[in-house]
Amino acid sequence: MATPSSGALSMLGLAREKVYDQYNSSTAPSGPFSLKDLSLGGNANGSGVSFDLTNIANLNANKPDSAAPYAMSEFYKYDHAPNLSTTPLSASHGSSSSTNNIITVNLPNSSTWYVSTKPSWVSITQGSTSSSSPSLGTVSQCKYSVEGNTGSTRYGDLTITLNVGTTNGAHPNGANSTTTRTTAIEQSGSNSGGGGGGGRGFP
Repeated sequence: MATPSSGALSMLGLAREKVYDQYNSSTAPSGPFSLKDLSLGGNANGSGVSFDLTNIANLNANKPDSAAPYAMSEFYKYDHAPNLSTTPLSASHGSSSSTNNIITVNLPNSSTWYVSTKPSWVSITQGSTSSSSPSLGTVSQCKYSVEGNTGSTRYGDLTITLNVGTTNGAHPNGANSTTTRTTAIEQSGSNSGGGGGGGRGFP
């Protein structure tokens, strides 16, 4: 569970998010907690636990930067848990048309994504295809349909672009970055003629 998007934040809650990936965890890490350590990672400033580095899967507006002054407000919407991924990495379809095919998108809820490339015979039915109006991470599935194929087997890549923060990106307006994940799509062709030769016992 990510850090709240507004209201009062606590050092304990931030420590829980960094250690247990859950701001409201019932378990408390060993204190004390340094805001600088929470922002930069480690425990060089006296924290009772060595914190992970900040997860740059979050946009720069939703994570702390590495510059003083350090502020708890920089943690609004911060989600420490997600590792950026899409699954599956490949998908095979029969020659008939199909709908409701799913690619699962894993990134922080407040980060964004969109489909940047796809085969011409694939249509996106859930998820943005526009870089200017991307989907939020709360939309965790890209759904697509595939047209029927009367020709030979065909192949294409469906690429999802994930908008992410940067290691030293300034909070909140530092330029973000992107990364991509690709699903290789294969669709078999319909059986079309082609007489075999020389077999025996078959008309």
